[in-house]
Amino acid sequence: MQGVRLWTATVLMVTAATVAALLVGTMGETKKAPTAYRTIGVFEGQVAVFRPDGDTPERVLDTCVLTLPPEEQALLRAGIAVADANELAVRLEDYTS
Repeated sequence: MQGVRLWTATVLMVTAATVAALLVGTMGETKKAPTAYRTIGVFEGQVAVFRPDGDTPERVLDTCVLTLPPEEQALLRAGIAVADANELAVRLEDYTS
């Protein structure tokens, strides 16, 4: 029973931290992964593509981050590292279709 309580408490803390990060960072910008070809993230509440060496997005999509599921919002805020142009094209299809 104590193991279940510990597991439940852990899940609740992780969920609360995720929700707090989403609420605090609804307009937050993404940190770019320095070794990635590009990073997909957030710029002014929209899905955006960043070069590894830039703070200004290379491309901003018409997709509002708040319209996406919470899990996807968290991934975007953390920054999704993309290895090459092909992977970038495939991943961007998810946000433009």
